[in-house]
Amino acid sequence: MCESPNIFISSVSCRNWYFGEELSKIQFSAVSILQNIDEGRLKMKAHCPIVTDFGMREKVVKVLMCYNQVWLQIGLYIILGGESLLPNENSNSKQHTAFLKMVIEKQLFAHVGLARAYAYNKRVDGFYRPGYYETLGNVILKRFLLLVLILDRGKIQSSLPINYGIDGKDGGSPLLFNVKCNIKSSRQMISEFLSSEVMHGEGDLLAHLVIVGYKVSYQQIPQIEYDLRIRDLFQEKSIIYIIMMEFMAFDTGSDTHLDMLLNWMKRHNVTVHCMVWDMSSTSVVWKA
Repeated sequence: MCESPNIFISSVSCRNWYFGEELSKIQFSAVSILQNIDEGRLKMKAHCPIVTDFGMREKVVKVLMCYNQVWLQIGLYIILGGESLLPNENSNSKQHTAFLKMVIEKQLFAHVGLARAYAYNKRVDGFYRPGYYETLGNVILKRFLLLVLILDRGKIQSSLPINYGIDGKDGGSPLLFNVKCNIKSSRQMISEFLSSEVMHGEGDLLAHLVIVGYKVSYQQIPQIEYDLRIRDLFQEKSIIYIIMMEFMAFDTGSDTHLDMLLNWMKRHNVTVHCMVWDMSSTSVVWKA
């Protein structure tokens, strides 16, 4: 419950106010970034390599598929609409993966209205008047940045706080990024997708986005990705101890090596374990 000297507000009202504030922040960021794209301060190269370069298109599709398919489907549904993008039980099947890739290539990277407006001959596909690819690049840029912003804020708002357990296991929401992929943050997603091969005249793109009011901050930490099911107690016990102590101390910022391939990694983990234990305010009573 929330209280102030002059007003009593229910927890539901507090929650609605909080999410209303968050929605306002998202809207501000979205309007700001769309305006900068429309005014030409942020744009892709004129020939839109994401569409015209087959190799680049393959690369950026793989980058987007680093998102957990559950989250990616939600984001595509918000951006593109369509009942076929509503979540279903087979969201991790190979067929569903192929479907999402098709949606990205045929819908996220395309615009039927623009294609008709710029076509030399409406009966022949693939031949467009000058300016088509530049305009299409602006549309794709808007869609991508909105997608990243929505998923970033959605995951942050639905994550389980550290003092309640491990996000994605004890509650909260699914992981935002696939465990097997190397992209683990929203900022990294932007850097990989909007590389210098795609963008026109951009230096530090992330810094530029922050200046115009577009901020994303979610980062997926290794501790919530680790499978806590014990397969080899002798090999894995130090990792499990460290993760347990970190969450007991509400601290997941240590540089634990979760893949213990060498002896020095094992010794390092024991050292980290002892440091976390010392910093923790948890009192432990040993019983004989």
